[in-house]
Amino acid sequence: MKLLLGLLGTVIIPCASVSNIVVKKDIQTNQKTYRWTEMTASKVRFNNERLIPEIDYSNKTAFIENYDIWDSWALMNNDGSVATVNGYQIWFALSKPSHGIGETKIMYFYSKTGTNWIPGGYVLSENLIANSEEWSGSALYDENTKQVNLFYTVSNISYGKNWNQRIALAKLNLNFDHKIPKFEKPTFHKIIAEADGNLYQTYEAAEATGYDKQKWAFRDPFYFKDPKTGQQYLLFEGNTGLLNGKEGERLPEYTGGFEDYPENYDFERSNMANSAIGIAKLNLESGDVELLNPLWASNLVSDETERPSLIYNKKFDRYYMFTTTHGYYNMNLAPGLNENDSLHGFTSKGSLFGEMTPINNDGIILYSQPEKTVNEKEIIWNKNYAYAWGVISDNLDSEYLITLAFTNFSSDGKNELKKVRGAAPSLLLKIVDDKILIENELLPAQVIR
Repeated sequence: MKLLLGLLGTVIIPCASVSNIVVKKDIQTNQKTYRWTEMTASKVRFNNERLIPEIDYSNKTAFIENYDIWDSWALMNNDGSVATVNGYQIWFALSKPSHGIGETKIMYFYSKTGTNWIPGGYVLSENLIANSEEWSGSALYDENTKQVNLFYTVSNISYGKNWNQRIALAKLNLNFDHKIPKFEKPTFHKIIAEADGNLYQTYEAAEATGYDKQKWAFRDPFYFKDPKTGQQYLLFEGNTGLLNGKEGERLPEYTGGFEDYPENYDFERSNMANSAIGIAKLNLESGDVELLNPLWASNLVSDETERPSLIYNKKFDRYYMFTTTHGYYNMNLAPGLNENDSLHGFTSKGSLFGEMTPINNDGIILYSQPEKTVNEKEIIWNKNYAYAWGVISDNLDSEYLITLAFTNFSSDGKNELKKVRGAAPSLLLKIVDDKILIENELLPAQVIR
């Protein structure tokens, strides 16, 4: 666990171009999609053992003065371990001025000890596409080219009911002049993937439904190299397309035979729920991708499954897939499912495309109670709220995982809270075959300002 603990230190914590996108004509030749059915989702249980621990703000959560910092991820090696480049570990996060004026951009932080993180500024000096924002992704250090490969989401500022999202790749060199890591202008910067319509619903199709509660995505790329085959993949959040789960269908493979619906069940909204974890083959050198059938889909159950990630554990010969979801995008199939924000997990043994089963029997690893409550007089923010859990591992043999997440409050270390998003305390998770348990709470990352 040396590198893993080192990540959080002893105190743990111009013009866009599109590359060739290949879609197989016969999707039946792709792997079968695992379905998170209504029946499976109805078995979810939110017990105290899975509730995140109380946040201790006296240790101060990470934040930059006057900036909100939320979704975060570490620079990784292609085997899934935390990368160290010239003695530095690099951490990325979404950022935006806390006064609300400005666009979301990816910021980076660096550290030699992992105890304190120094803000390095924005990763990309220029937007790939004008009038766009930079949303979540992942980052890989390529030992062969000595470059950082940043996979991220390009989103238009806002129009329609949703934000049009595409997946981009930027290849960047790190300059260590004055012994401080600085990102140079990308040597490669392109849109490498977008929804095709058949496998993954397009933005235009989602907008055309006219449905008021429409939720659409094609974002959050996560790099994964299968240690058994050497094949490189991208996971991402998407929505099922016309050939594998178009909106409005209620099929037995989606319900799982569930019939015990609550009286206030919103069938219309359920019929429109079609969030999926997509997967694509990746050629890292060229940036070309080949879209495959979704790895996982939640038709009828959820319309948002964010920040997918994938980890292989050698000891148990298992692949573990994770995703986070806001409760208000889930159907009320189980108590708390449509209220609590949670980290879900599913696992397959022996093969990435093997039969999946829910981790911990019901797919829940941890959760946070709602972000806020609203009454007639005020909004009451939950100070023990965390979300956007990213899951990282030290190496293939480690039984331990660490979460990276954010909370809506930060502290100056004097018990004075500010409504500025910063790093939540990390949680140490332990793998026990097809179960993943909360082992311990770790102190939050700190940032030198």
